[in-house]
Amino acid sequence: LAEVSRMLVERARTRGLSLEIESEGEIPATIAADRRRLLQVLLNLAGNALKFTAQGSVRITMSWHDERLRFEVEDSGPGIAKSEQANLFQSFSQGELGRRSGEGTGLGLHISRQIARAMGGDITLESEVGQGATFTVEVDAPESLSEPEQARERRTQRAPQDHGLLPMLVVDDRATNREVLCELLRVIGFEAEQAESGEAALAYLEKKRPSLVWLDVKMGGMDGTEVVKRIRDRERREGTPRLPVVVITASIIDLDSERAERLGFDAWVPKPFRTDAVLAAIDRLLPVKLVVYPSAPEPPSSALADTPETFDVDSLGDAERGQLIELLTLGDVFSAAEWAKKRGPKASTLVAEIASFRTDALLARLKRSGSVSSAAASVGPRQS
Repeated sequence: LAEVSRMLVERARTRGLSLEIESEGEIPATIAADRRRLLQVLLNLAGNALKFTAQGSVRITMSWHDERLRFEVEDSGPGIAKSEQANLFQSFSQGELGRRSGEGTGLGLHISRQIARAMGGDITLESEVGQGATFTVEVDAPESLSEPEQARERRTQRAPQDHGLLPMLVVDDRATNREVLCELLRVIGFEAEQAESGEAALAYLEKKRPSLVWLDVKMGGMDGTEVVKRIRDRERREGTPRLPVVVITASIIDLDSERAERLGFDAWVPKPFRTDAVLAAIDRLLPVKLVVYPSAPEPPSSALADTPETFDVDSLGDAERGQLIELLTLGDVFSAAEWAKKRGPKASTLVAEIASFRTDALLARLKRSGSVSSAAASVGPRQS
């Protein structure tokens, strides 16, 4: 999600749209899924939503349940007619807006659905003309017990037990968001209390002074910008020390870090919450030194000895190699797997490579093989 945000934020800003990205409920630290393929699908769906939405917002929501990962890409665009929806996922098919724009090939949704189906899921669409559209992606994503080294190191950072800081305050009108952040803070080593609205936060601050406030910018009733304004006005009026306030927001268009500081916030953390961003804000604003505990030991090399068998790409002819390269370059793993199955039992390892999404390495081998073949053909037999 962070990468989708980084890649699309400028496009959304240019079109004057709000790009909102958030997660719902508890999501495992690591899951077993193909990150690159998921990114490809999300970029296609969110890119389409930004392209065909003239005003309003595009929202991406992620959730996880029963070892299934779910993304919803919702826009406030013109919607898609029921008569067009049935064929929208077909090859080279475009809706009326796509044909009118003259952009695209009509392959994006087709390939995205095939990727989702190859990952044990699907993409569905709900839309009414004039009421926007919601594309839902759902794929198999079982929780993984192994974590990348960087994630393991980050998750071992903790506050010292004797830090002596007062509890923090988390302000958000969505209970799930409050609970997720409070649990993250608890794991790091901090206590946190909750307020469900801007009004409740100000009432809390009349009685207690937390060590730090995490404040949602968009809430029903009094929003976060009004809350921080009142906090700063009171500090100036009473001459009290500045209270650290971190703005938390799912909309990186409505409020970036520079504007947040101008409004009176001390730091800015986007949703969904990332441990490193939360830790960076704490490290910057509070007089506490986080302790980095040693990482878990690496598994012995023997545990990494089993490497999957790979297909001998040199056994393919030039035409076959070209067809497979084209399918893999398009990201059409489903069609590539079907193509491989037609080659019979001798291509079983090729099918396995494609089905397990080890396509980057396969594509590199195919291109190297093609280069060697071309070079050999250009040299030809030695003349005596």
